Formats: sequence, structure tokens, C-alpha cells
Amino acid sequence: MSLKFKEPIKGFHLEIKEVALSNLEIPSQQRRLRPTNLKRLESSIEFTGFWSVPIVISAGDYYEVIDGQHRVEALKSFLKEKLGKTEDAVKIPVLIVPEHFKNIPLHFNLEEKDDLKDKGQKIYLLYMDLLEECPDKDESEALNVATVFNPYLIPIGFSYQEYDLNSGSLIEPFAKKFMGSIFKPLKEAVEIRRQQAESLKDLESLILETSDAYSIKDYLLKKAILTKSITSIWGRKRYIEEDWENALNMIKAKIIETDWSFLSKFV
Repeated sequence: MSLKFKEPIKGFHLEIKEVALSNLEIPSQQRRLRPTNLKRLESSIEFTGFWSVPIVISAGDYYEVIDGQHRVEALKSFLKEKLGKTEDAVKIPVLIVPEHFKNIPLHFNLEEKDDLKDKGQKIYLLYMDLLEECPDKDESEALNVATVFNPYLIPIGFSYQEYDLNSGSLIEPFAKKFMGSIFKPLKEAVEIRRQQAESLKDLESLILETSDAYSIKDYLLKKAILTKSITSIWGRKRYIEEDWENALNMIKAKIIETDWSFLSKFV
């Protein structure tokens, strides 16, 4: 079964097709599969059936799921556990979109319910895929769609994946002040992102060390060390005009020179 039609806004060609469940694969940059979500979806499938069509791209002999991976995995689990069926024995309808959507899965899946680590991981894995596929392409162009509203996630993602960042939300207020992409080829921009990522880990360590020095245990008070430092330097500005390294040095100096004992009284 196959139905081809034209998307009315952008004019690209789409196809609804019935494919074997075993021919669907989940790309590495998709968000982590949560057991609670899978169980909830399995219950929904048992009650209403499977009728929400996954969005995929063709990848030769199989299809990559760019939206609906939780539903697909829940269906696989339900068929195996409840019906004793294999993936080869079941076909489902999918919506096949143009191949260029492979590089912008976050356009579909970067959701509010994703936690910061999920978002960072997806950006990082997408970045690595693009780096391998088109290293000479400008970062600003390569990641334009996927990160149009969230470019600050790039260094956070790198910091989680390569520098063992523990709490992205602790340093997020600083990263959010830098919303632009880097106008350099990915093969050059990636090193800048790694430097930023390492500096975010250093910033996290400084905040935690300062918190320990003043016996500050509450997470929100720890975060206040950074937010108050930012406000004392730049006020309520939405974005920072200084370059990353200079701004970071200013923040570190402010954290070190400030007497944070006034926060201790809230402990």
C-alpha cells in the first residue's frame, strides 16, 4: 500500500507507505527511550490500537524514524510480550519525508518535556553526524534549522558528552546569554565548541566549590551564585556582547571576589 502526495506549503513530495516493523530503525540522535513512556504507550496501544503514523526517511533497505520512536518501540514490546509476534510479521503505515530531514530530526523531537541532558545529547549526536558528513559546511548553516531557537544547547551538549557535566541547568543561565551559531566550517567550529564545553564544566566546578565553602546545599541557592553574578555585571540584558572567553573570565572573577555568606542564612 502506498499513497503519494505533495505537501501544500513547501511543495515537497511525501508518501504514506506500509512497511515491516523490522525495517524501522531509531537514529542515535533521538532522545533516550524512557521506560515509563514505553509502558504508558503500550497500555494505549492495547486499549486503542496503533494508528499514530511515525515519520521516517528512507535509508536504503530500511527507514529511519525521526518522529515516533517511542511509539514504535512500544509497539515492538507489546507485540512480543502480549501477542507473541515478531517484528517481521507486522506491517504499519509510515509517513516518508524527504531525505534532507535526516539532518534536522530535532525540528520534530526537541520538545519541552525533554530534559536538558536529552536536548544536549540530541544536539551533540546531530553535530557529530554533520561533522562527518559535511565538515566544510558552516556551522551556522548546517545546524540552522535544528538549533534555530536553542543554539546555546550546543556547548552544553558537548560538555555533557565529553567533559562529564553533571548539572547543565546550573550553568545554563550563562550559556543562554550566547545565542548565535559560529560562522566557521564545522571542522573548525567543533574545536571552539569543545573549548566552550570544557569551560562550562570548569564553571560548574567553581560554583560547586564556592557553594561548599559557604555551606550552601540548596540547589536554587547554588544557581543564584551564577545568576546574581551575571546580573551584577550585565544587568537584565538578554544577551552578552562580550566574547565567550572574556565573559567567562568576568563571571569567574565575580564569583570568586563576592562574599556569598548572605546566601548562607537561607540554608
